[in-house]
Amino acid sequence: MSDKELLIPASQMDSSAINAQTRRGRLQMLFLLLACAAPVIASYLAYYVFKPEGGKTNFGTLVQPVQDMNPA
Repeated sequence: MSDKELLIPASQMDSSAINAQTRRGRLQMLFLLLACAAPVIASYLAYYVFKPEGGKTNFGTLVQPVQDMNPA
């Protein structure tokens, strides 16, 4: 868009040009929304739909037999 197009009032612009600008702006907004939402959707799918492998807890195993601690 040139500087001259910015100075023309909207009432004097061609309606097809306004429609094209509106359509382009809406597509840009949609792509930006998809780019921001894609990681959130991917993380939801990765955790809840494609269940991660492994145990159900984040705790380690206990030391068996129990060993005394040195009082140092």
